[in-house]
Amino acid sequence: MRISSFGVFRYKLPLTEPLEMPRRRLYRREGLLLRLATDDGDVGWGEAAPLPGFSEERLQQATREAFKLKRIATGRELDDQWFEGGDDFSRLLDDPELSASTRFALEQAAWMLAAEQRDEPVPRLMAENPHETLPLSRLLTGEPDDILDRLKDVKEEGFRAVKIKVGRRSLDDEIELVEKLGDRLGPGVALRLDANRAWTPDEARRFADGIAEVEIDYLEEPLETPDALPALAEDTGLPLALDETMRNVSLVTLSEHADYADAVVLKPTVLGGFAGLVYLADKATDLGLRPVWSSAYEAGIGMMGVVALAACAKGECFPLGTDTYRWIEQDVMRPRIKVDAATTDVEEAVTVKRTLNGHLLREV
Repeated sequence: MRISSFGVFRYKLPLTEPLEMPRRRLYRREGLLLRLATDDGDVGWGEAAPLPGFSEERLQQATREAFKLKRIATGRELDDQWFEGGDDFSRLLDDPELSASTRFALEQAAWMLAAEQRDEPVPRLMAENPHETLPLSRLLTGEPDDILDRLKDVKEEGFRAVKIKVGRRSLDDEIELVEKLGDRLGPGVALRLDANRAWTPDEARRFADGIAEVEIDYLEEPLETPDALPALAEDTGLPLALDETMRNVSLVTLSEHADYADAVVLKPTVLGGFAGLVYLADKATDLGLRPVWSSAYEAGIGMMGVVALAACAKGECFPLGTDTYRWIEQDVMRPRIKVDAATTDVEEAVTVKRTLNGHLLREV
């Protein structure tokens, strides 16, 4: 196949409410869409949306990398069976050095292009028996009373997991809220907590003591100093999940974390790549770690990628953290991806033809 054009488009999308991030507040979500097209008219899209405060790169860097890829890829003759060998698409482009979000966007666009050429959804190209439906988790934010008031709806809608942010109030207030959540959720709905590295080891131990009677699914990244996580797990017995730590974890080093962690959160935008993340999820499963796929406030194109990847992982699929999509008030495409219920239909999410909202995109 010949890459006839490589488009780079920028978007700025309004949010339903301001997003509190480390050291700043976001009022809109900005990112890039990459568009690969062949002489035959087949097209693949990918999304690069570095998340301020979490991604190591900024949007300006992703933009420079996208233009570098445009120069490298446009007019290039490539083997259209590239994906059968298990290699990343970037290898065909001489493996340029890319940040995580740009690598995710490039690989997603390549897989979507291959899927269109073969009239097959991405998950069926990547896995023999992909999941047809995926369970979703609900993210609850706001004041404690607001969070508690929404529990009834969450249970009635059939969600298997809910997540709240901790480490933003006093320890006593956090403990009180988690205890109330544990009492009201009851069996059948897993309680996930995310501290975003808010605490010292002593504070985390105090929190663990305070919620000792509450059954939680996991506590995500409680410590400012992640090197102390193994000791915290041993001392408290808390089930821990890794998120920010995963930026420095590879297939080779993942086993070093299996002795103390219970789950790994996989955010493709933050970690980068595409098919390689499925290999990482499968290795996590083999090591006894639960892979939890999660979005990072991407627009709809990126969400399609998250759903496609989660559908490919082997074994049980744990509830996805896709609720950040609700913050995107206007999407780059329509209709929106349906991830607002307790489950999502993979085929609907990744194969339904969608129309781009051109007025929200600017070619750069």
